[in-house]
Amino acid sequence: YSVPASGNCPADQAQVLVTVNVAPVAGNSGALALCASGTPVSLFEGLTGTLDAGGSWTAPNGASHATVVDPATDVSGAYSYAVSTVAVLIASVADAGGDASTLLCSSAANLTMTDLLVGAPQPNGVWRDPEGEVVSAIFAPASGLAGMYSYTVEAMVPCTDDVSLLTIAINQASDAGVGTSVSICENSDTVAELFELLGGTPDGDGTWTDAAGEPFDGVFVPGVTAAGSFTYTVPATTPCEADTAVV
Repeated sequence: YSVPASGNCPADQAQVLVTVNVAPVAGNSGALALCASGTPVSLFEGLTGTLDAGGSWTAPNGASHATVVDPATDVSGAYSYAVSTVAVLIASVADAGGDASTLLCSSAANLTMTDLLVGAPQPNGVWRDPEGEVVSAIFAPASGLAGMYSYTVEAMVPCTDDVSLLTIAINQASDAGVGTSVSICENSDTVAELFELLGGTPDGDGTWTDAAGEPFDGVFVPGVTAAGSFTYTVPATTPCEADTAVV
């Protein structure tokens, strides 16, 4: 700054030294959406704009944190870089359990398919039958469709849905019909086919035994065959049990 001379006084000068410091730039705040099963990610990927290197990161709890966030061990929350923050959301991994298979008898009680899956599948998933139709988790062996059922648990982005498979096989239960009681005169000349006396719709591949448990041909001859209880037994395929009816 110069002031000219005046009269006998000489000119005078003064100086101002100006130093300009460059302000730090931490970028613009942003967000990261990660899956708990994902790989570690640099927190810088959550910032935008121009930013300076050499800053430090702080975790949501205020503690110092490395540049990399690991979804498997770190928590959701705001991670700060100097004056910028990255909001990190770590989504939990969906768990539909493990694949399984089962063999049922058509006469078995209704069951919950989720209980048959391996592990501890999360609830509120969606079941689909072998034709791809959404169905209840309750399976009725008497009327249900055998085949492969899928159980899907939806995940929060960026995690992916988890799917498990349940294969159901059904063996048909045996039917020996409905037992009954009959009276026959010992001098009757008409033989009785015991199978024809059974009620219901008995299977035809069963065998007869008499009151002593001995094999019997199923034909009662009045005056010849001793009266008593005759048992009709139809064998079954595992896990079904043999069915019986008594005349």
